[in-house]
Amino acid sequence: MVIIGYGSLWFVLATFSVIRYGAIWGRSCFFQTPGWLACTAQLENGARIGLGLVIAAIFACLLAAGLWLWKNGTAVAIVSGRLRLILLSLGMLALLVVPLGSSDLPYYFSSGKAISEGLNPYNSPWKVQVDFSDPVQSLTATYYAYGPIMATIFHYLYLLTKGNVVLFILGWKMLMLITFVACGLLTVYLCKLISKNNTIDWTVLWFSQPLLLFEWLVNGHFDGLWLLSLLVAIYTAHTKRWWLVLPALTVGVWIKFLPLLFVPFFALWWWQDINWNTWKNKTIQALVGVVVSGAITMASWVPYWVGPKVFDSLVMQSKWAFSSIFATIYYSLKPLFESVLADQAHWYLTRLVQGALLVVVLYMLYPLFKKSWAILLKKEAWESGKYVLAIFIFLLVYTLFWQKSFWPWYMTWFIPLANIAYQATKQKPIYTIITWISTVAVVQHVALLLNSLSKDPAPGTSLWFSWFVVGTIMVHPIYVLYSWRKNDYSFSLNESSPYAK
Repeated sequence: MVIIGYGSLWFVLATFSVIRYGAIWGRSCFFQTPGWLACTAQLENGARIGLGLVIAAIFACLLAAGLWLWKNGTAVAIVSGRLRLILLSLGMLALLVVPLGSSDLPYYFSSGKAISEGLNPYNSPWKVQVDFSDPVQSLTATYYAYGPIMATIFHYLYLLTKGNVVLFILGWKMLMLITFVACGLLTVYLCKLISKNNTIDWTVLWFSQPLLLFEWLVNGHFDGLWLLSLLVAIYTAHTKRWWLVLPALTVGVWIKFLPLLFVPFFALWWWQDINWNTWKNKTIQALVGVVVSGAITMASWVPYWVGPKVFDSLVMQSKWAFSSIFATIYYSLKPLFESVLADQAHWYLTRLVQGALLVVVLYMLYPLFKKSWAILLKKEAWESGKYVLAIFIFLLVYTLFWQKSFWPWYMTWFIPLANIAYQATKQKPIYTIITWISTVAVVQHVALLLNSLSKDPAPGTSLWFSWFVVGTIMVHPIYVLYSWRKNDYSFSLNESSPYAK
């Protein structure tokens, strides 16, 4: 009954969105403007308050549903045909909801349009402007933050939908639905495979997860694509198909660059599998993987390569600070540093904050470095679940402490990794952390949307917003992670450990 009630919320959102699609098509409603839910750019105070209460109520329901699912979603061991239909309906309803937590879809559409017109988004300015966005929101993009595989997908989807923005949105969302299903099925399968069937069926938990539905299917974020490549890499490493591991990671890297961070873990995994009897076969497999990865790289970059400057946009994006721990510390100290150092304040403050956070990162990751060194020396070996756990911890530390920008959809990165690592190792901190970050992350959207309804909206630019995000989303998992780190993340876990669930 709870799932049905939860589905009713998505039905209301989808119905509202379908009604508004007509207004969007008729250009009387612009969804990028403040107050797009009411299809008017200027709302009276009463309407703003009413709309704010509706937004808060919607996200409160999503947060409550997320907490309930993490607590009770594992209780459904048998997924019946009726339940499968309900879960599929959730996905279809989420697919219809107009994006309300991000403006990335106009970016995707506009980049596809620019490429179709012969522009190279990596070195040519192009306009982010689509048929349903307010003309005052139009801007010129001077960088392209994604890999060449995404540029090609945007290009061909634009051609396939003949430049129709509504068809582009629905086509893109359908691709995200397929990705969502594929990631879910592979995650559930890997949980069973790596834990040797000592697992709980989390099918319901995955396919009804509010954050995944909202970020991937409603807002259209494509993190599921590179996560799918990472899951394939984990599967091929676990089954010792080493010639496929690097190609799978390469596809992920040229989608969103981030999987490059995980290559050392898979290299260590491969090294652990080598001995005097197998080194020749494993080396040949690895070399085949390198050749295939090179072919994938060349094919991906051929339409766009203009030299190393294609990565300039990635460097530019890495300098943007938004609602992260770095941004919170930097903007809190900036007035003080400017009063003392004037024009040199930025240079000194940036290096001070980055240096301090680097020390924290090294401290938090030291147990991983220590265990990795033991594996390099052939003094220790990990099972597959420990490698997934190491990737989960590394990515969590990187995102919480080192990433300069923080967005709620980043928390979707951890859901498949946490599922697999928890099922394989049964360590309680994994469950505690993923329950928190995958549910509380939606409050960032509440603050953004409520702030956008203000008379002079500038969502996310105020210092209070950064403190709000850090305080609500990050502080608790950081505390759990720090307590866990004092026990070396329980890589030598025994049954009496307080971290075993």
